[in-house]
Amino acid sequence: MLAGIGLVMAFVPFVNWFAGPVLIAAFIVSLIALIGRKHGGTGLSIAALVISVVGWIVAFVMILISFFWIGGFAALVAPDQAPVTEATSVPPQDDEPMDDAVVAEDIVVLETAVGQYASDPGSWWYVAVIDNPNEDYIFDYASIDVEAIGADGTIVDVANEYRVLLSGETALVGDFIGVGDAEIVDLNIVFPGGADAVYSPFVETGELTLGALSSSSDGVSTTVTGTVSGDFAEDLELVQITVVARDPSGQIIGGAWTYVDELPSAGTAVPFEAIFWDPLPEGTVFEAYASL
Repeated sequence: MLAGIGLVMAFVPFVNWFAGPVLIAAFIVSLIALIGRKHGGTGLSIAALVISVVGWIVAFVMILISFFWIGGFAALVAPDQAPVTEATSVPPQDDEPMDDAVVAEDIVVLETAVGQYASDPGSWWYVAVIDNPNEDYIFDYASIDVEAIGADGTIVDVANEYRVLLSGETALVGDFIGVGDAEIVDLNIVFPGGADAVYSPFVETGELTLGALSSSSDGVSTTVTGTVSGDFAEDLELVQITVVARDPSGQIIGGAWTYVDELPSAGTAVPFEAIFWDPLPEGTVFEAYASL
């Protein structure tokens, strides 16, 4: 009886953990009965012994299966644990947008001016001197809107420019054409923020250098000439030169622009000339800026 109960217990998961004592008791009782030939005779004693041994084997195997089953189930339901690493701030590589850990300063508008052309009162010139204060960040092909503000505070015209703003100052020079009778009293400059800057170390980027300026006038138009050079790794094309005119008091009274078709990488100076079509007062001072 004990051997049969132990064998049944051996097949039941988790219950088989307690089958051992029952099967040991059955083994001892059947062994005593076999030796003394009592309590059921020799046949029953031998059968009880066999069932006890088989029950032990079954219990052992079932317990092993139970352990493997529990281990597999735990691995299945346990969430995957990824190695935890401490976050570190890595500087962006050249020509990559910044990450949130690095903040570049915004472009700064230093000075603006706007005025009518004497030869065409319906057209206006504008000048905006701006500064990229970041030594190691540039604004790559930045979209810049120059908004003409009328006397009533509304936008009467918009000029759009695309520039690569290197570190330092540059000037935007252009025209508002077809404004009609509207009067432009101010400018509003819209440009990308510091988050749009691109990491470009100053020592690796290169720099544009302008030579001394000279001017000549025929009484109507004025031509300003000078040279530009660069120390970039590659030759540059279409380098824009903007020239700002100031009266003797320092007020901006006009602007002109031109292009250098190709600028060698070896630092060779290339000449340029920019023309102001309206007459300028005696004592006008010129300053030039170069950009890409």
